[in-house]
Amino acid sequence: MIRDVKVKNLIKPRGEDGADHRKPSRQGELAQQLRWVEACYRRGELGTAIAGARKLVQAARGGNDELFLARALNLLGIVGKEVGHHRRSEACYRQALPIFVRALGRSHPALASVYHNLGGILYARGCLADAERWARRAVAHRIDALGRHHGHVIADKASLAVILAARGKKTEAEAIYRRAIRWYSTRQRVPYEVAINSSNLGVLLASSERYRAAELAFRRAIDTYRSMRHAPPHDLALALHNLGVLRAEAGDGRAVRLLEQAHELFLTTLGARHPWTRMSRRRLLGVEAAVRVKKPMAAGRETTRIRRPRGGSARRRHGRIADREVGGAARSP
Repeated sequence: MIRDVKVKNLIKPRGEDGADHRKPSRQGELAQQLRWVEACYRRGELGTAIAGARKLVQAARGGNDELFLARALNLLGIVGKEVGHHRRSEACYRQALPIFVRALGRSHPALASVYHNLGGILYARGCLADAERWARRAVAHRIDALGRHHGHVIADKASLAVILAARGKKTEAEAIYRRAIRWYSTRQRVPYEVAINSSNLGVLLASSERYRAAELAFRRAIDTYRSMRHAPPHDLALALHNLGVLRAEAGDGRAVRLLEQAHELFLTTLGARHPWTRMSRRRLLGVEAAVRVKKPMAAGRETTRIRRPRGGSARRRHGRIADREVGGAARSP
């Protein structure tokens, strides 16, 4: 785990009741606010998180703590990416990187988190070659700092696999996903990593037309997210959406309910203007328009059939790269 460089705590003055009555310093207040914004982000309260992150950056620019400013910029980049502000998010990461280098040195493991995040935002913007370069740099830096078998190294490799799959390097990507799922499945405190890698594996398998295996992967991701106490709702929505797309293309009427659930989660978490919300609405409307009249079955039951699109599938499924906070673990609620 990456840890912050912290000033050694002093003995706190206490009142007669034994409680600590000392007013926290300005730096302490900002650190508390940063932790609060991180918590809002993990709970999926993105509107609150983006507003809080902006205020943190503004406050940090008026201070003299460069390292805190870099952490605040990195956090603003993470939340900004989630709400669809990709260019601004990349700018935040690029501003934070040289500050981290000055404050911590080029060999510090925290730099791998920024490399990782740059790879993720470039992937989101469609700059796949540059994204792969930054993602491989993150993996190499993390291995140098922590060794090949550390959990952060496994997570960085899994994020690299998303980019590799998008570039058509599916065999290498699938092997990375399956190793990550096996590794995290043996550890009880990281269900998020099992879920996100299962979801991304499902995307890869579906793109390879291995539909049964893809459905199993999506269902495992959904079940794992739902078993978590604070699963990121937009990540659950993405898995629901991808499984809904898969079933719609197979003519399965159960797709409608999955797509409805996904759209509702996207709408409440990300807002109506986010690209994922608009994408899920278009898909839902298209599937609803394609639903045929219910046909009676032999046993008196009814089933819904969906008209499959002509001329091949207009499939668009999404792999997911989870960003990293500097000074904390991966996004693992």
